[in-house]
Amino acid sequence: MEFYATYREAQDGYIIELADDWSKGWTVAPDSSTNSGVQIRPIIETSSLPPQFLTTQLFSFEPIHE
Repeated sequence: MEFYATYREAQDGYIIELADDWSKGWTVAPDSSTNSGVQIRPIIETSSLPPQFLTTQLFSFEPIHE
């Protein structure tokens, strides 16, 4: 599977979408523990401008310093 990471400035996070189906992407269950995995689910967005996304579908990335 290939994915695209799209930065959403309004919420300061990335949504991770399937390359061949942008209506689906990474989702974490809201009540999940830190040991749970990411699931592929429909991306939910509001019809507002700019669109808003669920916090369970927004991700941040941090560099690893060795």
